[in-house]
Amino acid sequence: MPWGSASPRLASKSIATELANLGNLLAERHDLLGARGYLERALALHERAFGPNDPEVALDLGNLGLVVLDLGEVAAARGLFDRALSIQLATFGAEHPNTGLAMANLASAVRQQGDAACARELLERAERIFLARLGPHDPASQVVQATLRSL
Repeated sequence: MPWGSASPRLASKSIATELANLGNLLAERHDLLGARGYLERALALHERAFGPNDPEVALDLGNLGLVVLDLGEVAAARGLFDRALSIQLATFGAEHPNTGLAMANLASAVRQQGDAACARELLERAERIFLARLGPHDPASQVVQATLRSL
């Protein structure tokens, strides 16, 4: 394929990935409103390019959910995390690290909504996945274990 003749689908994926990267960078720098704009655009492009149930869409939903949660929009974040978890479960199954990450993200919103028991259940499931698949020294395992201790 000659230079410049990439398919629109590949071009959209590339642009969406760059937008997501910029959004995540802005989130790390605490520019949450800027991050939200880039992440929403990345999500829209990934949905158009790959459909609403693609794993890339789930990653975008999770990243956007974290920003929305930090902005204090807990119900909106929970909706994003719920959707991300549904996609990860359908794509990878109940024992995949991506599913565990989606569960841990959802637990953050559920906990802020006051349902500590549900948050604990989600975190315990994520912990089992991370320990089995990634081991006890992986940062994901350690973060979930620390969060469980704080409940």
